[in-house]
Amino acid sequence: MDIIKADKNSFEDVKKITHTTIMEIYPKYYPQGAVEFFLKHHSDESIVNDIEDGKVYLLIDDGDVVGTVTIGITLWTTFCYYYFIFDKNRKIIIVFLTKLHIYRLCF
Repeated sequence: MDIIKADKNSFEDVKKITHTTIMEIYPKYYPQGAVEFFLKHHSDESIVNDIEDGKVYLLIDDGDVVGTVTIGITLWTTFCYYYFIFDKNRKIIIVFLTKLHIYRLCF
């Protein structure tokens, strides 16, 4: 597992993971209006701005981008492919976030 900072070339991966997660998982827990809100909230412009601001990191597993974290001042947004969470040890996401938090504190 590797953690890398997203760059402009990562946009499609970040968007795909984000929107796939919202469309596949959110309808199980939220009404359709909320799902549409989150899709609009994570618009192309919003994703690009977060990448340009250096807030987005990618989780790479066996060469595949499987997750993304966007770090704000008070809120972290984590998206991960559903299959990855349940086919692997769930602790890997916590390790990812912990390492990322430590990295951000040190640099």
